Amino acid sequence: MRLVTIESCAPGMKLGRAVLTEQGQVLLGYGYELTQSVIHRLQAMGVHQLYIDDPRTEDIIVEETIREETRRRVHGALQQVMAYVRANGAGGGRIVTFSQLVADSVKHIVDDVVYNRNMPIVHIRSTAATGERLDQHFINNALNVSVFATKLAMAEGLAKEELSTVCAAALFHDLGKLLIPQTLLTKRTKLSEEELRTIRRHPELGYKLLKDDASVSLVAAQCALQHHERVDGLGYPFGLRGDDIHPYAKLIGMIDAYDALVSHRSYRNAMLPHEAMDYLYANVESAYDRGKVEQFRNKVAIFPPGTTVTLNTGEKGVVSRLDSSCLQRPTVRVLTAPNGEELKTPYDLPLTRHLNVMIRSVGDFRSFAG
Repeated sequence: MRLVTIESCAPGMKLGRAVLTEQGQVLLGYGYELTQSVIHRLQAMGVHQLYIDDPRTEDIIVEETIREETRRRVHGALQQVMAYVRANGAGGGRIVTFSQLVADSVKHIVDDVVYNRNMPIVHIRSTAATGERLDQHFINNALNVSVFATKLAMAEGLAKEELSTVCAAALFHDLGKLLIPQTLLTKRTKLSEEELRTIRRHPELGYKLLKDDASVSLVAAQCALQHHERVDGLGYPFGLRGDDIHPYAKLIGMIDAYDALVSHRSYRNAMLPHEAMDYLYANVESAYDRGKVEQFRNKVAIFPPGTTVTLNTGEKGVVSRLDSSCLQRPTVRVLTAPNGEELKTPYDLPLTRHLNVMIRSVGDFRSFAG
């Protein structure tokens, strides 16, 4: 099984994993054979990538940090959160607490992360039909940031109770965006100064939503308020510096930036994972804490098994397994020669032993075994 971009899919390819609706219902089942019209329809519905069945990669195991059941629980809980915030706005008088809405999700995320404690962090890749709806971007971002933050907090040795605090804070970090006009958040042209100021109000709006909810840790409200602060003092809303920023907010802000960079948006394409990691490093000591960036690099698998890649040699293949000594340089199963010819005998190339070979791009591989 391998993960390819929708643009790289071709008629005749068969699904290696079902395509779901936003509600978790099966839209196209395992083994479904794609046609050009179906590919076009999936593109129009906002599907950016698909798992494809391929006999040459059938032994490659694509693992996820959390279970599909947990993913669906979180999806449902965050839908309730969105509906509740939009119905009640920033005013008081709420009769349901945010903790009530996500407590079950937090427990399951933490339990899954602890159970898979030895597994590298893998970006949760949605193959659901989402369209360009901002709601789905909010859910995917909250899910990825919460899983990444919980995993890194566990690596720092935090107790399970604190892991739950970090997880909840990460799920709620962008809550204030639900009160920002969606037209501004998806605008394709340059924002005016006034529009930019409006968007930059979302940390304070999120803080106000959370701080008066006694069921939610004040840390969650602080993280919502501070996740766009920078260690050099040039962030917002208050220009806090260094240790004045809560350590969880530093962690969540860094992960939020990475997730945003590697995710598709209506106004730009996703950045390649190694490019996003380079961006974090380029902004160490200005925007991000060095220790947290280094820990993130050591724990995240930026090219997970199943990822379709092109090497700088021109060869193409699929990431077959990870090397725990260097997660950024996995083993690649080479399937095609530089001239595009399919190899009769694919072979595994460990990049840790071939330092002159690098992954040049992800997902632009149309060849497949029928």
